[in-house]
Amino acid sequence: MPKTTHSTFCIYYHIILTVKYRKKLLNKYDAFVKSKILEVSEKNNFLIEKMESDNDHIHILVSATPRISPYQIVFLIKQYTSYELWKNYEMELGRQFWKSHMFWTRSYFINTIGSVSKEAIERYIANQGRNAIHPRF
Repeated sequence: MPKTTHSTFCIYYHIILTVKYRKKLLNKYDAFVKSKILEVSEKNNFLIEKMESDNDHIHILVSATPRISPYQIVFLIKQYTSYELWKNYEMELGRQFWKSHMFWTRSYFINTIGSVSKEAIERYIANQGRNAIHPRF
């Protein structure tokens, strides 16, 4: 579990990014996109636990510190991968998109996950001060 001098944390995000117009481009650029996502994570202190793509979207499991917001993670991934894709494949992407320097949709899905269920936390809070058995965090 990651730690700093004064805190221990367990923060995971499940992120889904979709290619603009649902174009099936991740078949071709899958390895490149994944390598760039790993690069941006190393530069910005969050960890990619797992990632896998389908034809038109990618699932990413991220572990992060409280110092970086989920929005920042998504923004950094989208910005860096789009920039690098257009830098390396401008001619090919220019035939796919009428507006340059886009690759991802503006929207995204993000879900927080943890090691304890919501119900377990609710029970723990409800039983405070009642000599309850406390779950491990």
